[in-house]
Amino acid sequence: KKRSFTKVSYLDDNSSVSIFPNSELMINGKIKERRISKELILESGIIQVQVLYQDGNEFLLRTKHSELTCNECSFWVNSSDKEDRIYKISGNTYVKNPTLNKILQLESDSTILSIKNSKLTNYKAPITEIKIIELLMLDANEIYSANKQNIIELADTLNGSHKTNNIVVIKLI
Repeated sequence: KKRSFTKVSYLDDNSSVSIFPNSELMINGKIKERRISKELILESGIIQVQVLYQDGNEFLLRTKHSELTCNECSFWVNSSDKEDRIYKISGNTYVKNPTLNKILQLESDSTILSIKNSKLTNYKAPITEIKIIELLMLDANEIYSANKQNIIELADTLNGSHKTNNIVVIKLI
């Protein structure tokens, strides 16, 4: 529905899937030796996925236009009848367009656009697309849970040992 929000957390490793309004998603999995082999099928809509280390398994997401795999990653997917837009947060994520038999790695600060029988490209996401995602998170009262690498980078920034152009740190004394 228009103002709905659901979050699913897996019990085996605390990986999570945030499902935003007007989304249709099927969650599949197989349990083997107390670990869940995770597979999502996104018919349409917007989801945010945080996959924690998959001991010997790969996480799999299927849409009408793409297949995404990773072992430890975090990303957003906006899927419609026309296309998929996949936004990277962290980790090594691979996106395949099965109709083109082409695979791309999702890079930092980038988005993959996948269109069935037509296109699989990597581009820098415009600020308007990022703002839409941020607004969805605010509307759902969803707080982004940073992964370990983001926490380490922020700590390095506070200590002055890591320089970046997109973080402002204000120290109050």
